[in-house]
Amino acid sequence: MKVTVLKNKQVKFEFEVKPDEFEHGIDHAYTKKQKEVEVKGFRKGHVPRNIYENKFGVESLYEDALNHVLSHKYQDILKDKKYEIVSDPIIDVDFKKVTKDKPFKVSLTFDVKPEVELGEYLNLEEKYDNTEVKESDVELELLNMRKNSGTFEPKNGELLVGDTAIFDFEGFFLMINHSMVAKLKIMSLKLGRINLFQVLKNKWLV
Repeated sequence: MKVTVLKNKQVKFEFEVKPDEFEHGIDHAYTKKQKEVEVKGFRKGHVPRNIYENKFGVESLYEDALNHVLSHKYQDILKDKKYEIVSDPIIDVDFKKVTKDKPFKVSLTFDVKPEVELGEYLNLEEKYDNTEVKESDVELELLNMRKNSGTFEPKNGELLVGDTAIFDFEGFFLMINHSMVAKLKIMSLKLGRINLFQVLKNKWLV
């Protein structure tokens, strides 16, 4: 059997079918077909092969005979672990040369699993970003966490800059020929950082 590796990830297997191999295939083909053969003077399924060939011709058995021979060749190919077959075969045979008296050539072409070539993967160096954390970064993060999760606690005594006052407010804005009452719901204000007048101006409700 001749093996040729093709460019498109295919492998071609070429071999010669000898007369004795094909004769075995013909015997198998007739045994399979005999069960359905009807010829006058014989019971169905009991027609001798020579009577069948005289009436229908031995060539009527060639297709089944060739399939039987190729199934054996296919099994032989699968035993070769060098190639991993991943498709059904493409059969190439000149049927004009198929005969039980002389050898004839057949080829089977398969798609095969491609060989994977690994690149350099040993002794690789991993590059890491600089993940050094400074103490100042930790302190800043903790401060932000305290601000976001902190709660207010009542304080007795004088309010100082930085303290937060929670109160109700009702006052008046004086405008030309008008007066407006600013009524605010409970609000909070951090002392010393925000202009109280600006807060009231943005939040007043008539």
